[in-house]
Amino acid sequence: MHSESILDKESILKFKDEIYESKYKDIPVFDCHTHIMHGQGGIETAMVIKKLFNFEWMNVLSIPVWDFAQNLKMMVFKKQNPEKSYIFGGLIHSKEVLEAGYDYRTQAKNLMALGFDGMKMLEGKPEIRKELQKPLDDPSFDEYYQFLEEGQVPLLIHVADPEEFWDREKVPEWAYNNGWFWGDGTYTSKEDLYQEVDGFLTKFPKLHAIFAHFFFLSADLERTAAFLDKWENVSIDLTPGTEMFVNLSKNPEKAREFFLKYQDRILFGTDNFDPGNEEELDNMIKTVRIMRQFLETDDIFQVWDLKFTGIKLDREVLEKIYFKNFFKYVKTEPKKLVLEAAVEECKRIIDLAKKASVKDFKIEEMNKLLNCL
Repeated sequence: MHSESILDKESILKFKDEIYESKYKDIPVFDCHTHIMHGQGGIETAMVIKKLFNFEWMNVLSIPVWDFAQNLKMMVFKKQNPEKSYIFGGLIHSKEVLEAGYDYRTQAKNLMALGFDGMKMLEGKPEIRKELQKPLDDPSFDEYYQFLEEGQVPLLIHVADPEEFWDREKVPEWAYNNGWFWGDGTYTSKEDLYQEVDGFLTKFPKLHAIFAHFFFLSADLERTAAFLDKWENVSIDLTPGTEMFVNLSKNPEKAREFFLKYQDRILFGTDNFDPGNEEELDNMIKTVRIMRQFLETDDIFQVWDLKFTGIKLDREVLEKIYFKNFFKYVKTEPKKLVLEAAVEECKRIIDLAKKASVKDFKIEEMNKLLNCL
């Protein structure tokens, strides 16, 4: 998780002139993949980031596998920003929560009743998969997936990571230094993670699933195509890792053909969050520039030490990727937060967090969030 420091509004908006200037300013953008990493201040900062990039809609994803307070942050965010703001909830795996009768289906059902617009899973990221010791197609998830499938509740799920993260010779040093090396034999392999996906989609083929980060298959467009052809209800989002756009730039003509063929199955997301310092903000600005310049132009350009070649999609295709495709998963207006029920849910989560021995500073943060409701 990120530090508790956070940039203020003025420090963020002074970077307005550094935002990539799209020639399609009139196409509204739905950022379907964002996060709130800090506390109450981060909720406000998230909206400043939306303003900085001039995005029309924003979807914030909860990741309670890293932060017990995440679903509370989503509720406060929706209360404070009810227009054009969507939230996807996350599962809590604490035994205290599960033993209290809040199995995965019940958790999802409760969140949907409170006004959440979908669900997010980080459970397919290698370190989370290792920590939980639970395959993505484990039977304990079956009733949860069934609930999502029957209710056509969208699920945005992170599965795997770039393939080089399993290879010590190829993993970038920044990733290795961040602890993102999965090749020591203690982590589930990338292929096994993909097998687990096939496992739960075989059981629930009508699941409305969105696989984050191009399903980490940008280096193998044939396999990506086969995956989309096999599972007609799933999509992929373009949320970087930048390795995705490096891979696609190696053969821009082939990449463009793929984007044209699957133009109805690709969603725009940034992974933006509430930055703690100017370096984090600068990285977000550069990353969004890569995405938009890649999609909108046929430029050959460099960001950091990486080179990219754009695929110059037509307006009609850009409109689908930038906002129309995500509206196949969510309603044109976000669900309303059921405030009284949200307050009760927050109290329940706080009580369970105490039983789960969550640290005092986090309990204090959760109580502050409750007071915001």
